[in-house]
Amino acid sequence: MVAFPILVHALSVLESRWTPTLKKELSMTYEEEVRRLAKMVCKAIEFELGGVETEEQATRIAKCLWTELKHIESLDTAETILTILKEFSERFLISDKGRTEVMCLIRGDYEVESDSENSDCDSLCSSCDSSEKKERDGWHRMRMVIREMAGPRGRRTGVAIKKKIGKGLIRHLH
Repeated sequence: MVAFPILVHALSVLESRWTPTLKKELSMTYEEEVRRLAKMVCKAIEFELGGVETEEQATRIAKCLWTELKHIESLDTAETILTILKEFSERFLISDKGRTEVMCLIRGDYEVESDSENSDCDSLCSSCDSSEKKERDGWHRMRMVIREMAGPRGRRTGVAIKKKIGKGLIRHLH
């Protein structure tokens, strides 16, 4: 169970409004409602993280999260967005250790496997505006961690959509 109260409330509202049948029949409407919910939760996360370090960093973290959520392409985008929100809150908001970890990520205290100069991170958001490589790599690493939260299913289906493969042609491996 997710311990971030605003996310818990938002998930319970979604659950009470949307039955599994309705989710399938009105998938685009459901996805739109999940996106609106995600934006609200990102604002709450920004507020929650504001007391950790600085307001500017909290704003930039929330912006990274929202930008990643906004650009998700998968066959079940709504569920992928909810998965990322749950993972993010469990990892970074529940404990002081998680809040410290998120600050270490954005400061560039962790090594990044690839150089962020050529990544699409720079083109999606302005969190990577820094001219200092270490800070730019920290924000890039934050974005990569958020992308990893989608799991392998979210990433695999995103590739299929980009290649314009129909939903019915993709087998779901469980």
